[in-house]
Amino acid sequence: MQYVKSLVFNIKELFVKTFLIAAISFVVLALLFQLFFVFLEVSGRQNGLHKLLMKLLGELMELSKTIQITFGMKPKTIFG
Repeated sequence: MQYVKSLVFNIKELFVKTFLIAAISFVVLALLFQLFFVFLEVSGRQNGLHKLLMKLLGELMELSKTIQITFGMKPKTIFG
């Protein structure tokens, strides 16, 4: 019985540590991402930023079209 209790405690401790590591990693990556965009803004490279964002938007639009084609959804306009 003691073995089961210690195993459950270890699993709970592992979940907590994993969650904390994931949360801290997310915050650190978000801060680095923000610093990257602040650097681009301060250094006057907004054109590079604009190109990057347009490329990301294009990739998202292509992914959306692929999903719509794959699952047979018809694109709808706001007017129906």
